[in-house]
Amino acid sequence: MPGFFRFNGMPGLLLRNFESQERAQSDWHPCYSTCCALTIVGGGREAWVVCCRGTQSILRARGRWRAWSSGPSTSPLDVCEMRPRVANVFWVTLALVVGAATLGTILDWLWQGHLVRRSIAAIHRNYPLGMQLVDARTRVRHDYSRFTERTAATCTKDAGITSPRYFPQGGACIFGIDETGSTWWGYESAVEFRLLFGSDDKLRDVQALPVYTFL
Repeated sequence: MPGFFRFNGMPGLLLRNFESQERAQSDWHPCYSTCCALTIVGGGREAWVVCCRGTQSILRARGRWRAWSSGPSTSPLDVCEMRPRVANVFWVTLALVVGAATLGTILDWLWQGHLVRRSIAAIHRNYPLGMQLVDARTRVRHDYSRFTERTAATCTKDAGITSPRYFPQGGACIFGIDETGSTWWGYESAVEFRLLFGSDDKLRDVQALPVYTFL
């Protein structure tokens, strides 16, 4: 391009034309005379910067130097890229937590129902009709920690004020409760059982009722 060469012995007019063209080129491209100052934002980023080395009047080879960069990135582009990622991570984590809690609640509920049904089946299996009072009393003391034995008179008196209502069989009765378990959110399940004996001290009726409480 004109303005890069100077020929010795060139006519003055031609030389002035070249010099005027050099000044025009220098006005439009200031890096022809000095190196352009470039600023690269962001730590850990390096790029090759090509600058002109030399003066306006003498053509010199163009070289390259490593661009200086230091410190953490302050580019707003990085911030814009990180915000959607953080939001996505938050919503995915929240969905996983809610899903795990819901699944755990359902499984825990099903497990409590299984424990209640198993306890009811065990009561009917371990206390068959016709069982003697003395044998039933020994078995209850071994299997359960919460129970009470009532005489025939007390059993008949409490029948009208107890809910759900039961019908006495003319003899003693044994009431007890089997605590089957509880959930992680405070839901407790148990089985209330009633053993009703006749006047001959034989088991006449067995009742096993599920009981659910929430703390």
